[in-house]
Amino acid sequence: MKRLMAVICILLLLFASACAEEGRVVFSSPGQDILKVACLLPQGRALLLGRYQGAACLLCLNADGSEAWRYQAPEGGYAAARLGENGIIDVLWGQGGSEEKPREQLGIRHFTLDGQPTGDYIPLPQADGLLQASEKCILVEQLNDDDATFTRTFYSWEGVPLFRFDSETLIGDAMTLLSGGEGTVLYSNETGYPYLALILEVDQTGQPLWQTVIPGLNSENSNRLEKCIRLSDGGYLGFLCEWNEGRECSLVRLDRTGRILWLNRQAFEGLPVVRCEDMCEYGGRLVVAVASPEWAYDMPDQYLWFDGEGHRLGVTETAHPQNEASFGPDLLPTESGLWGLVMVGELRSDGRIDTAQADTVLLRVPEP
Repeated sequence: MKRLMAVICILLLLFASACAEEGRVVFSSPGQDILKVACLLPQGRALLLGRYQGAACLLCLNADGSEAWRYQAPEGGYAAARLGENGIIDVLWGQGGSEEKPREQLGIRHFTLDGQPTGDYIPLPQADGLLQASEKCILVEQLNDDDATFTRTFYSWEGVPLFRFDSETLIGDAMTLLSGGEGTVLYSNETGYPYLALILEVDQTGQPLWQTVIPGLNSENSNRLEKCIRLSDGGYLGFLCEWNEGRECSLVRLDRTGRILWLNRQAFEGLPVVRCEDMCEYGGRLVVAVASPEWAYDMPDQYLWFDGEGHRLGVTETAHPQNEASFGPDLLPTESGLWGLVMVGELRSDGRIDTAQADTVLLRVPEP
């Protein structure tokens, strides 16, 4: 939620200074610009991370939308950030490997609130695959010596190992969702086949506080949670996909202890098979940003609106100029409206986006 609310304070000035057409704000510079809001800082500042002017960048914006400071690294990149203790910004930093050393080098760097590196560095083990972070912990996946199994270790932001799962235990493709309640919430699916969607909360030793398996249409179907968010009441909204003579998508609502409140298997009825880009709450409604699974980048961004009981209220779209393609969006609910943060670029002849000159664009999402 902090990631989303961080942009509230900057939208008005962005409109005044950077918006050429109503409902469209472009974060543009020469080179590749792919940014996301990482966390909210004191005095209404927002920290963005990603690539800016073609290089890895931490970009801090003031409450009025002006640039407070910028830190660009000659190599490597930034995966996640949080506001830590004593006014220090903790940043998860990674440097990709080479053909001779393919693993990604990881570590935690610290910055002051005015963007100065403290020089402190906490190394983490090299990552082979999955890398996730929440406000409480960092998840690093490593292949074992046989390259056939893996271990996923959870570290504190101080670099201390907390607990680990291996490829045979508890959860198939564990992803850190957020820090909720007493522990860390994970979701994906069970191990084995057929597998079912699973969401659970674990404590700081990895022991489950609760867990919920979401049933499929029948015992022969597999399903999984492809997206899940925490709602304002502490419960969860999940985008569920099931394989039943094709891909079928549903919405599921759970309370803060994982109890299923409702499961709407007709949520996307009448629409092409979809994938979920993002979900949020806005104005007492639930909003799901969807896209074609065939990665049709030149299609309009599409948003489905639901009430609190999962009944569909309508569908809205945001279109793009000719020859412009988009990837995303991240949904950003603000006091001035609902926005989608998307990456845009020229559509190549092969139907893909030219990411070398990509920009990050903020688009107003129309309501039904």
